[in-house]
Amino acid sequence: MICATAIAIGLHLGTYHFDRSKEYNEVNPGIYVMCDGYTVGYYRNSYHRDSFYAGYTWEKGPFALTAGAVTGYRRGIKVGGEYIAPMVMPSVKLGHVRLTVIPPVGRVDGGVHLSFEF
Repeated sequence: MICATAIAIGLHLGTYHFDRSKEYNEVNPGIYVMCDGYTVGYYRNSYHRDSFYAGYTWEKGPFALTAGAVTGYRRGIKVGGEYIAPMVMPSVKLGHVRLTVIPPVGRVDGGVHLSFEF
């Protein structure tokens, strides 16, 4: 058996950014997979760059917290030409819809991200 629990597959769709004065990319297609809490995924980020991430997701009812690392941003630790940044994302799942709060950190503006999960 690969996963002790069911595998969740999700599609990243888009993000509403709180700072409306900046011209962020708000269409963020991508995909993620969760298996026994381990989470990996890809999306086109708000700066029109590819982001890959890996981490762990703790779930309690409809609420979840994912902590890990993400690429595709110009911050974090530079490893061979690519930056790897820490990631902490709280979310709530409503049916098949997952809303993730992107907390503002430093110069990174916050927002709400929409995903569809199977």
